[in-house]
Amino acid sequence: FRVTEGGCDGLREWRKMEGNSSSCDVPQHETGISEILLTLAAFGILLGYFIFFMTHREQSVFGLGSRNRKKWVDRMMSKDKNSILIVQTMRNELMVASFLGETSFNAVTVIISISTALDLTCTLKKLESYDPILASAGTLFSPTLKVGLVCCILAATFGMSLQAVRFTKHISVMGAGFSQPTCDPFASQMKAAILQMYNQLSIFLFIAQRLVYITFAAIAWLFGPTLFLLTTLALVVHMASVDTSQAMDAQRM
Repeated sequence: FRVTEGGCDGLREWRKMEGNSSSCDVPQHETGISEILLTLAAFGILLGYFIFFMTHREQSVFGLGSRNRKKWVDRMMSKDKNSILIVQTMRNELMVASFLGETSFNAVTVIISISTALDLTCTLKKLESYDPILASAGTLFSPTLKVGLVCCILAATFGMSLQAVRFTKHISVMGAGFSQPTCDPFASQMKAAILQMYNQLSIFLFIAQRLVYITFAAIAWLFGPTLFLLTTLALVVHMASVDTSQAMDAQRM
């Protein structure tokens, strides 16, 4: 098999024609202010919810978990035989962190693989045509920007999960090797260190789980700002229900 110079020229011409034929045929019109308003509204709702949550976190499931973790550490450190329970609890936390980290890493890998195999920009422009309100309008935000946002959120999820795994390992080692002597000033310091690391572990897991929620909103943005706003509203309602209902039920008990 031998490729002549003319054959190579023909191959280049064929690839050039194929690239031209595969160009996006989505009609582009002038982008109105509606897209900007819908996008800013979605980001504003997310930001407003997290600001409200941080200012009222003690009345939420986060504050409830903080109080329960202190009781858990006191109980686990009260007897030497409870050290095995510490390792078992950390194993459960490790499974959650590993699942979030592995899922986010695989998702980023899939996105990178698809972006190298397909004309991703053209495909995403076609997805924006499914917007129920702004389907005929052009987009102000680049599709590459939207995919980059999804990848950044997934990468942050992986980083938070990795930190959670690190604290899980430290707590397991310290808890398994802890003994409860009657007169040891180091025992109280050990309990305080384990409680602090457990709180940090919970913070990283909490952020990772909320980033997974935000990922769905970012994916919806690929289909247009209208779906982005609707998905954001649904996620905020869901997160508000999850973050407050459990704490309110516990207070009633």
